[in-house]
Amino acid sequence: MADEYTPEELRSFLTSLGMMLAADNRQYDIMLFGGGVMCYAKEIRSMTKDIDFVYLDAGILYDSDEYFQSKITAVAEKRGLDEMWMESTAGVHVTQEIRDTAELFEVLGGLRIFIPSLEAILALKTLSARTDTDKHDVEDVRWLLEQLSIIPTADELLRVARDYCGLEVDLLYSNAIKRQQLLDFVELVKR
Repeated sequence: MADEYTPEELRSFLTSLGMMLAADNRQYDIMLFGGGVMCYAKEIRSMTKDIDFVYLDAGILYDSDEYFQSKITAVAEKRGLDEMWMESTAGVHVTQEIRDTAELFEVLGGLRIFIPSLEAILALKTLSARTDTDKHDVEDVRWLLEQLSIIPTADELLRVARDYCGLEVDLLYSNAIKRQQLLDFVELVKR
């Protein structure tokens, strides 16, 4: 299978997952974020390499739900996907403030898919602010800033990130190297 997936492919994979859950009379609420939400829910980009998600059930942390993980693996095996096509490990940065913005996007069998607000997505994109590993991040942030009518400056990105991620932002960007990465990232967004 491809290294990146289209919105249509993602919908097909998520539908398969939702049908497996429904067949077992199970329901899960998840919130998408990252490239998955930009590709699948917002259709801002044509491809993404995976779907990042968090469980909205406060009792489930990261990839601790063995049943759900087994169904993700089953979809991967059935469809010939990378086993990391859908992952929850990046959810460590998803705060309660971000979770509180979740709105129901779609129901696919036993899978209820939620998405965060645009500002919450921007906060998470600011925390990663990658210039070298993900070619899509710059375009994603550019689009988010335009939709939110926010001027692309490091201070504005940090303000939004602080609103949703609190002290973690100040701790992360107190590092001179990380601060410079953000400044470089903002310059790319402005181009």
